This record gives sequence, structure tokens and C-alpha cells, in this order.
Amino acid sequence: MNPARAILAGNRDPETVDALAADLARWIGSDGTIPLHRFLSLGTPKRERTILRNAGLRAALDMVAAPSRHKRCEILAERIRAFEVRRWSRWEHLASPPADATDLDRILWRCRQVDQLPESVEQLLRITGTFCASDDSGPAAKVRSLEEQTSCT
Repeated sequence: MNPARAILAGNRDPETVDALAADLARWIGSDGTIPLHRFLSLGTPKRERTILRNAGLRAALDMVAAPSRHKRCEILAERIRAFEVRRWSRWEHLASPPADATDLDRILWRCRQVDQLPESVEQLLRITGTFCASDDSGPAAKVRSLEEQTSCT
């Protein structure tokens, strides 16, 4: 993984930190004609926020138990709505989620810190890579590439 993106995602292992430090040292030693985000192979700040949010939403979806991706997205959409109404207004000013937060709420808090959360099942289906309205195994199921997934809002 790209060291800068790994750091943004919370990875602080020594190899990742060293790789980012080396990249920054190379950038400092360059003539500065390449913007830092390009030098580090990052997109625009908006795009990086979307990538981080989408990765978190895919992790959140993995925590939801249901027989199909569509049903899991329905459940997650409801959990997102509840999170926005019941928790976000109390938690948005915090440096981290409360200690008693559920694992799912911790992920939603991190996602909401960087970008807006999706408001519909359809948005979650696009973000998580399928357009199928019933089940992942049907012929209508389609998977988007990472590039397409990260451009969804």
C-alpha cells in the first residue's frame, strides 16, 4: 500500500513510517515542481477522504450479518441513520469515539470524521461494489473496480 495512504488509514508500523519519511525526504530534496500530494501518489484531499470513508464503510459492512449484500446494505443504512441522529451530534467534537462505543460505531465515527456518510442503500451498494438489488450471486451482480468505487458519493 502507498505509505502516505497507509498512514492516513491509521497504520503506524515502523516500516510504513520509514517509507513515508523517505518519500518526504525525496520530495524536500526535489526542486518542488511536483505538488506534494502528487509526489506521494495521492489524489486530491476530497478523493483521499472518499477513499478512507469507503474503506471504512466496506469494513463496517463486513461486520453486518445478513444473507445477502443487499440486505447487509439495508441494515448498515439503518445503522448509519441511527448513528447520525443519535450519536454524531454528541460525538463530532471528540478526538476519538467514546470508550463504550461499539466497534461499528467506532468505524462510522472515523468515516464521518473524514466525509459525509451515504444516505441510501443504493449509495452503499455502489460504494461496496455491487449494483445487485437482491443477492451477490445473481447474474445482475456487478463489481466495480477500486477506481470506480472510490469515485462514488
